[in-house]
Amino acid sequence: MRLNLDCVRQLLLCVEDNTGLREYCYFIDSGLEKSQILIGESPIPPPDYQSELLKKFDNDELIYHINYCASAELLSMITPIGSYRIGIADLTPKGHDFLENIRDNKIWSGVKDVAAEVGSKSLESVRQIASVVIAQLIKSHFGL
Repeated sequence: MRLNLDCVRQLLLCVEDNTGLREYCYFIDSGLEKSQILIGESPIPPPDYQSELLKKFDNDELIYHINYCASAELLSMITPIGSYRIGIADLTPKGHDFLENIRDNKIWSGVKDVAAEVGSKSLESVRQIASVVIAQLIKSHFGL
């Protein structure tokens, strides 16, 4: 599967909005066999925030990107990928830093444009591009 940076960003925003000091969020992997995601006879519904993401990204893409973000040390996991209910404690410090650099829609659009121009849409490239864009905005703000 290809890396979808919009999915990464939306996932990080979602986790940030739905976690807290003593509050974690979870995602239901509806791609698992039905017998693994039933409570009694009823399927476990995804939380509302996951339903919103599923309007933009399919289940496999979303679960893939949760796994990717965990491997990239952007998410602090409670339960491992492969569980029907994937628990996430919060963003890691790296996740918070990355999200702060790409939070603004205008900056995010510019970062994606630069990534497309240079032909590299890896997470590391986007991280570096976002840092440069932020640095340039800071310089222009102070007239440097």
